[in-house]
Amino acid sequence: MCINQLHPDESIPHVPNVLIFEDFLNLAMLLNYAELVLVMTPVRYSSPCLVSFSQTVYQLPRQHSRKMCCWLLENFQLMLDPLVQDGYNDKERLDALLLKSLRGQAHTLWASVKRRQELGVVGAKFSEGYRDKQITSSQVLSAISQDLVDFPGFSMWTDKLLAPTLYTCPTPPDSSCYVIRCKV
Repeated sequence: MCINQLHPDESIPHVPNVLIFEDFLNLAMLLNYAELVLVMTPVRYSSPCLVSFSQTVYQLPRQHSRKMCCWLLENFQLMLDPLVQDGYNDKERLDALLLKSLRGQAHTLWASVKRRQELGVVGAKFSEGYRDKQITSSQVLSAISQDLVDFPGFSMWTDKLLAPTLYTCPTPPDSSCYVIRCKV
């Protein structure tokens, strides 16, 4: 059975029905995880680092995530119901939402580490020689920049006030909701 043969409210266990916005959102969060997982992998910051994260095994989740993102953009569009002006057309909105979601999660990840440092709370640690050290916000920022430099459309935040600070998906404009539709 193909997903486009399902009733809009139907789903197959363990297979997201991307036509249901909550399932789509869960898939988008999983795609973001694939992009950001190496940022918070403590061994990445160890010195000397015994693992090369450029190895294929570490790049596969990101590669598959990007292929799936391209597939979503080629086959679906994000609409507003009822239609209100949000600055995007139906073809641009899905790409913008995915990009805002990734950027928001990357920024929130960095901001969380920065805030933890400011409060003096113990966070994730890595080994440097025989000493354990905490992952710093500058290391996280550098890792995000390195890992997402080739993500289409991604740019680092420049203004603290304009940067998103939530792990959640951007919300639709007031009095409207997101609806995923197959492209015709």
